Amino acid sequence: MSSRMVDEREDLTERLLEEAKIELRSALPLSAARYERVLERPRMGTSRSRFWPLPIYVDHARGARLVDIDGREYVDCNMGHGPLVLGHASPVVLKAVEAQLERGTHYGPPSPRELELAEILVEGVPGAERVAFLNSGGESTMAAVRLAREATGRETVAKFEGGLHGNYEPLLFSVFALGGEASDPVPAVDSGGLPPGIAETVVMLPFNDERAVERIQREGSDWACVIVEPVQGSAGTLPASEEFLKGVRDACSEVGALLILDEVITAFRLGPHAAAKLYGISADLTTMGKAIGGGFPVGAVAGPADLIDLTNTPPGGAARDAVFVGGTFSGNPLTAAAGAAQLSELTTHPEHYERLGELGDRMRSGLQAALADAGIAGFVTGTGSMWGGPYFTTKLPTCIRDVAASNQGAARLYSTYLILEGVLMTSPPHLNFLSTAHTEADVDQVIAAHRAVLGRLAASGVV
Repeated sequence: MSSRMVDEREDLTERLLEEAKIELRSALPLSAARYERVLERPRMGTSRSRFWPLPIYVDHARGARLVDIDGREYVDCNMGHGPLVLGHASPVVLKAVEAQLERGTHYGPPSPRELELAEILVEGVPGAERVAFLNSGGESTMAAVRLAREATGRETVAKFEGGLHGNYEPLLFSVFALGGEASDPVPAVDSGGLPPGIAETVVMLPFNDERAVERIQREGSDWACVIVEPVQGSAGTLPASEEFLKGVRDACSEVGALLILDEVITAFRLGPHAAAKLYGISADLTTMGKAIGGGFPVGAVAGPADLIDLTNTPPGGAARDAVFVGGTFSGNPLTAAAGAAQLSELTTHPEHYERLGELGDRMRSGLQAALADAGIAGFVTGTGSMWGGPYFTTKLPTCIRDVAASNQGAARLYSTYLILEGVLMTSPPHLNFLSTAHTEADVDQVIAAHRAVLGRLAASGVV
């Protein structure tokens, strides 16, 4: 495509984006008005910026559907950014939470529910003997890196382009920003406010690329850890290949760098265990969140006793002799009750995952067929109950650079048009989830909505 044609398509896309904003504001007058109030009074704030071009204010949700304050109903493909494996307002989770509410919402000392949840996690995570709780997935990755530095006596952290691991400063590089060549990436800043020099403690690696394994073998003896997601979520739901992830595991073992598997998204989402079991590997430390809290804020880091015990102050020792891991609400009894209820249901009835996988296959194949029928080049990514896209490109994306090279303007339009069709998903890169509350009819409705949007995009000329 010539530069003139690219410029013309970008101009067309920008015009359509502005028209889409107007159309959405007309369809959602109450949500639009609420958002305008937020913009006028910044102290009210909103943390839900990924629902472009304005947040949909939700009135209530149940099962696989939610209803906004304008009374419009949606098939939810976001599911609270992934935690709600049993769906919104799951009776199993509600019953456990209501029982705990009568006993109190927060203690300070631990509750039996915390131990119940910990036992499920340790049982499902390969190599785990103990677990420490935190309040978010981001906190869990921060704790894991700190533990790795203490255990190895090294400082450098290696991560992969496209990997989002929360808000810990050494990890806020090359999530969406890209630096260097694809074969030899360098850290690119993804946030303001990072201390000068912190990039010097970070090494960037290419995802799903054998050259990353070779670099670990070559330089990793100076690194504290390598952190990687089995499925890169924010990059666009991109699964690691089995050969690649096993290569990373073996290379870390060779050089003594700890392997941290960031399973904040995947743990107990893809099966009644951590995704590591699907790959046949064991991490040194595993971070978790989302599904393990049953819809409540949660984080956890699991691993062998000698690593997790670094968080405990030795008898007679000072606090500085241990790695600090904790927070006011860590192991909160409501969270633990909700998480234990959801995971108990899923692990004692693994047929849930078989059905979720079937629904995921139905969704991905249906969306891929919709692209083909519309005569549009594109791909759908994902595995199990997760999917990403469609990505408008001629190459199946396996890393963030592939996603970045796709038609981003069309992707931004896509999620807005889907809202108008009664389907909720986030802005690109798309990361979508199914729950046990979804039915085949829900999946087919989503596919039909995608067909309508693809037709609209094709008619506009942006794809």
